[in-house]
Amino acid sequence: AASTAACAPPHCKDFLLKDVSSLAHVRLARTLAAQSVVMLKNKDVLPLSSASTKSIAIIGPAANASQGYVGFGIGDYYSGGGSGHMMGNVTSAFAGLRARAQELGIDVVFSLTDNKTAAAEAAARAEVAFVVLGATSGEGRDRPDLRLDGNADALVREVSAVAKATVVLVQAPGAVLMPWRDSVEGVLVMFLGGQQTGDAWADVVFGDQVPTGRLPVMMPEAEEDSIPPGTEPDVVYSEGLATSYRNPDFRAAYAFGHGLTYTTLEYQNASSSLCGNTSECEVRIRVSVKNTGGRAAPTVAQLYLQFPAAAGNSVPVLKGFKKTSEISPGSSQEVVFELTQHDLSYYSAERG
Repeated sequence: AASTAACAPPHCKDFLLKDVSSLAHVRLARTLAAQSVVMLKNKDVLPLSSASTKSIAIIGPAANASQGYVGFGIGDYYSGGGSGHMMGNVTSAFAGLRARAQELGIDVVFSLTDNKTAAAEAAARAEVAFVVLGATSGEGRDRPDLRLDGNADALVREVSAVAKATVVLVQAPGAVLMPWRDSVEGVLVMFLGGQQTGDAWADVVFGDQVPTGRLPVMMPEAEEDSIPPGTEPDVVYSEGLATSYRNPDFRAAYAFGHGLTYTTLEYQNASSSLCGNTSECEVRIRVSVKNTGGRAAPTVAQLYLQFPAAAGNSVPVLKGFKKTSEISPGSSQEVVFELTQHDLSYYSAERG
């Protein structure tokens, strides 16, 4: 792990003792966490502003969860468990959202427990209710299921029944179930955002940063739309490649690669051509991305290939993705994918 571009053992002492808590590092952590946020649903509620919103509610114990280390196999809502667990000066979702709202003169009410009655009372007093939910993971074992912690699902249902608008913020280590998704106005997910989690949430929901993340996993519709967890010491991977979005029998609540932003984008003039013999490139794909909305934003273009039935993959497979620079309203940017022979190939166990 010590072998990096920054040093080579045994000359790593200065690198390993480097101050990573400086203001510059904190700013970087905040920027990266905000850029990682994936907006799954937005029914004309985000971004918030003081002109459109006068009060918000922040609800749920995950909103104000402290950072901790329960054991080797259990993490928290900011960092995974095991050897990768990190400790730092964490800003919770509650702290980040409340501070930004108060800067804008927006009133904040809150209920930071699983109590459904208190949650409903707080939600009824605000124009937008944020319900913060979480799930944890560790090392050396599967999560027992894909449910969010505590009374999460019941809490969302209670809040959405009385709130003018409900936005769910999920802090999770991977795929989770969202059975309430059709009853809320917004859903966003952050995958273990680290010490600047709360400020990153605030940057996105108040529009200081446009959401740019895309789902690295499929969010399943139900528990049966995922590979069951392994509970024995030995786990047999009998599913082969048929995991997540690659499994045609799995239904998605939100598809692999999905992610919204605060503008609209249109893909135009897609074309393909052979590369010739000048490089490893075999096929070149070009597409123009136009910002047809009113807010400047980057996007992540994704390329999927459909292989023949003999490949054993009946669904298109991701073969490339590229993040554009910021595209201004009305402007376009070209994205180019170059596919190698390896990209265009599949492995056959029978043929070796």
